Amino acid sequence: TTKTLNIIYDELLDVMFDTVLKYKDSQVVASTMISLAFKLYKTILTDNEYKDMIKTVTKNAEKIKAFISKVNNYVDD
Repeated sequence: TTKTLNIIYDELLDVMFDTVLKYKDSQVVASTMISLAFKLYKTILTDNEYKDMIKTVTKNAEKIKAFISKVNNYVDD
């Protein structure tokens, strides 16, 4: 449901920001999170579903927006 999605999103967002602040390396945090996400998708999807998901992500990449307050602002202190 949308409520569950929002709860999970908020929880993982908090973990992400906490990890960026702890390690001061937003690029390493981002690459680690996306690697884990792709591995989870590989685990739960068929090969064709995975390929379709990758195509969808690539096709919609331009629609992804940056955080308003850049993460790097938190690590430049």
